[in-house]
Amino acid sequence: MEQFTIAPRGPFRLSASLRFLRDATPAGYADGGDGVFRLAFPVDDDWRLAVVRFWQREGAGTLLGSVQSAAPAGLVRIQVERVLAVEEDGSALAGIAARDPVLSGLLGRHAGARPVRFPSPYEAACSMIIGHRIRATQARGLTRRIAQWCGTAVDIDGRRITAFPTPRQLLGAPELPGMSAVKDERLRAVARAALEGRLSGKTLRARKPAQAIEMLRELPGIGPFFAEQILLRGAGLADVFPLHDTRLHETMAREYGVPADPAVLAGIAATWAPLRGWVSWLWRVHGNGTEPGTSAEAVEDQPVSPMSSAHTAGKSWMNRSISVRHSTESSTTSSTPDSRSNCSGPRKVVFSPMTTRGIP
Repeated sequence: MEQFTIAPRGPFRLSASLRFLRDATPAGYADGGDGVFRLAFPVDDDWRLAVVRFWQREGAGTLLGSVQSAAPAGLVRIQVERVLAVEEDGSALAGIAARDPVLSGLLGRHAGARPVRFPSPYEAACSMIIGHRIRATQARGLTRRIAQWCGTAVDIDGRRITAFPTPRQLLGAPELPGMSAVKDERLRAVARAALEGRLSGKTLRARKPAQAIEMLRELPGIGPFFAEQILLRGAGLADVFPLHDTRLHETMAREYGVPADPAVLAGIAATWAPLRGWVSWLWRVHGNGTEPGTSAEAVEDQPVSPMSSAHTAGKSWMNRSISVRHSTESSTTSSTPDSRSNCSGPRKVVFSPMTTRGIP
């Protein structure tokens, strides 16, 4: 067991964020009501199982964590930081709110909350495909079924968690429960791309957003909306405004009293830099009303019409926003991995309750 600490920069309350975690990790988490959160997931690019516990020290912003698996603690910490958006400096929010009185009230209602993300772009892409054209509750249930079918189950502190399958586990499954033939093949294409390194969080973050989106759109079933969501909610980019999120646009248009035109809204969002992705997430949560976990994946992902030249001409903020091509979906053929694991139900790993002094 290895322990780590994270000192978030800027306001952060774990309790304010955790209620949104069910959408980011519908298969592999458990909240026992004891202030300790337990999470299991395949490590990005490494694919070893990560089992981690983390909690926030009372009266302080510091996060404490412990890794209870063979996955390298350094890699696990990086992913936990990305999932909870504590790798970025949130202190800029105060200045952003001062420039935007409409936004100020929203930030007050969600004080200390930060975006909650998928453990990896691979899991984000799988979630988008699973949830395409179905309700969020159905998508969460199907994700759990797939995890139980070919993921890895762990018992930690007397609680059962089933991690989402690794790419090889998913490819090794003879079938995926509840998936149509089209979704089945698209999930396998995502798994192959992950094994080839094309869904690496590090790789996607190293590219300009427009380039990363082009890479993601090479996957079958991934259109511009899904590509943006994978980049924001999987790779963890903090300063990208989604140009194809119609729910977000409708909410912003209502609150700001402007047309739901992506160009107009991107101009407003320019004042949110360097946290445009964060603030967009908060507006989307607000727009979802009483169901803060409503999943973006339920939206049909199709190309939309290009922005009108009347709105885009002469806008300096366009140099900082995303450029997305508008064409029909493309598909690619990926090589099959060298080895596949047989899938006959989840493997089980047991972790005993912790007794280390000073840890719940």
